[in-house]
Amino acid sequence: MFLLTHPFGSFVFFAGDGPPHHAHQRTALRAGRLVSCFDSLPRKMSLGRYRRLSPQSSAQRGRQVTERLLDKGLFCGWGIRTLSCAEGSFNPMSYHCGSVWPHDNAIIGYGMARYGLHREASIVFQALYDTALQFREYRLPELFCGIERQFKSEPVHYPVSCSPQAWAAEAPFLLLTGLLGLQPNADRGELAIVDPHLPPFLHALRVENLRIGSSRIALDFRREGERTHCNVVDVQGKELKISIVLPSGNRSA
Repeated sequence: MFLLTHPFGSFVFFAGDGPPHHAHQRTALRAGRLVSCFDSLPRKMSLGRYRRLSPQSSAQRGRQVTERLLDKGLFCGWGIRTLSCAEGSFNPMSYHCGSVWPHDNAIIGYGMARYGLHREASIVFQALYDTALQFREYRLPELFCGIERQFKSEPVHYPVSCSPQAWAAEAPFLLLTGLLGLQPNADRGELAIVDPHLPPFLHALRVENLRIGSSRIALDFRREGERTHCNVVDVQGKELKISIVLPSGNRSA
C-alpha cells in the first residue's frame, strides 16, 4: 500500500492483490513515477475536492486546485483533460489518459462556481459550449479526444464514444446551476439564488418550467457589465419562498 500526501489531498494506492487501480495510476506505478503522476493532477483525483464541497475546505485550496486544472497541461481549450499532456503516459486519444469528459468538466465547473470562482467556471462552460456547437445536433458526447485547440480547429471525436449519453447531456445544466447560484430546497419549499453569474458570451437567459417540489418557476437572468440580475417571471403550483442573494450580501424576496 502506498500513501502519498499531496498539496491537493492524500491518496492511497494498493499494489499486488489490492483493489484495482485506474489506468493512469497503474502506468505510474509500473514506471516508478508515482509522484510525477500526482504532480500532473489527473482530473479523477481533483474531483474529490469539488464533489465534497466541504465548508472546511479553504478558499485558497480551491483556488490552487482551480489554477492547476486550468493550466496549459490539463486544459486543452475544449475542456479539462483526464491527464496532463506533460505526462509520459499522456495520450489524447485514449479513454482515460488525456481525453476530455464533459460530465467531469461540469462537476469541476460547478465546484469552481461554489467557491465563488465564476470567471474560471465560465471558462469551462464556454469550452463545453463551443464543443457542443461542433457535434451533431449540438449533443455533447461521453468523451472526446484531448487534442490541443488551435485556430479554426474542431474537437476530435473519440471513435466509440457514447452519444447520446445521460451524464454528458446533463453537463451544461449542472454548470448553469452553479453559475446561476441556484440552491433549491424542495422539502422546505425554498429557492435561494446566490450571486448569479452569466458567462461573458451570454447576455440574457430565461429558465422556464424549473420544478422544485410541486412548484414550477420561470426566471429571467440578464448580465450588465460584471453584474447579473435575476427576475422571477412566474411561479405555479405550491407557494415557493424565493430569495435572491447579491454579492454585497443584500437579499431580496
